[in-house]
Amino acid sequence: MNYVFLVLTALSVSADSFFGGLALLIDEKQKIKSVLAVFISVLILCVLGSTLGKIFGDFLKNYAELLGGIILILVGISGLVKKPNNKIYKKDKSSIKKSLLVGISVGLDGAVGSFTLTASGFNGLFVALFITFIHVILLVLALFLSKKLPSKLQNESKIPSFILVFLGLYKLLF
Repeated sequence: MNYVFLVLTALSVSADSFFGGLALLIDEKQKIKSVLAVFISVLILCVLGSTLGKIFGDFLKNYAELLGGIILILVGISGLVKKPNNKIYKKDKSSIKKSLLVGISVGLDGAVGSFTLTASGFNGLFVALFITFIHVILLVLALFLSKKLPSKLQNESKIPSFILVFLGLYKLLF
């Protein structure tokens, strides 16, 4: 088995985790909960992708990019049009929902990578765990970077929503 191919695939399908995580974590107050929500989403999708990789061939691979792009665009647009709300519970509930949606959208690439590598003969569980690990490393890097950004950018900016929209468009167009 070509482990260089495994590492390069894991890095390529996880790159959007950094940018999606950065966009999510810039204005997020509960960063650890958001990271855990994305982690759980990615892990579930990678295990599912590996499982389906054993069962199916290349049939489902083409639809994950499209769905992931659409989800990122919708989450980004919702961030652009949302109105400020002072209710903490409602904000907390919607931020976890947003984290899960971002996790699903970036995890779909991981699922495709897991699917493809498992269908190519790699150990499915190892592939799913490795790709999830790379996603989490890039997400934690985004977490540390988001803490270094100015508080005005963290609290009031629409930049995170624009990043998600552009990331979704990139997935759809390229």
